[in-house]
Amino acid sequence: MTLIYTKTQKGHDEVGARTGGLTPRVRRLLIFIDGKRTNEQLQAMVGDASVAESIELLRASGYIEELSGAAPAAAEAVAAVAQATPIAAATAAPSSTAVDPRVLDVAHKLMLNSLSDYTGPLKYRALMQRIREESTINGLKQLTEEWYEAVNDNPAASFAVDELKHQILDTLNGHPHH
Repeated sequence: MTLIYTKTQKGHDEVGARTGGLTPRVRRLLIFIDGKRTNEQLQAMVGDASVAESIELLRASGYIEELSGAAPAAAEAVAAVAQATPIAAATAAPSSTAVDPRVLDVAHKLMLNSLSDYTGPLKYRALMQRIREESTINGLKQLTEEWYEAVNDNPAASFAVDELKHQILDTLNGHPHH
C-alpha cells in the first residue's frame, strides 16, 4: 500500500519557524513532504534508510498527516489536483496583479545560480528543474524553503544564504534589491 503524507498546519509553521527542535535530516524530510510524494520517493530524495521512522516521528508529533492510503490511483489524483492548483491560483488573483516576467526571471536566476554555485550542477538537479519549470510567484515561494535547505547543505553558504533568501522573497513580493 502506498502512503502519501501532507503537512499539517503545525508542519507548515515548523518549516517557517524552526521551533520544534527537529534534526536537520528530519526537518529536510518535512520540507519534502508535499502531499504528492510516496515514502519510496521521499527515501530516494533523502537517501536515508530510516525514513519510515522519521515519517512516524513527524506523524506522531502532529507535523504531517496521511493524505491517502490508496495505491497509485490516489497519487495520480493528488498530482492532477496539484497540477491544476497554479491555474486556480492564477484565476483567483485580480487581473491588476499581472506578474512582470522580469520578477520571475530574477528569482529563477538567484535560486538557480546560488544552488549551482554552492552545491554543484548535479546534486540537486531535480530541484533545479522544478525551479526552472515553475512559472508562478506562489510556486517559487513554495520552493524557497527546499532551496534554502539545499543551499545550506554546503557550510560555505551559511554566510550568504539568509541574505539570498531575503533577496529572493523580496523580489517575489515585488520589492527587488538594487
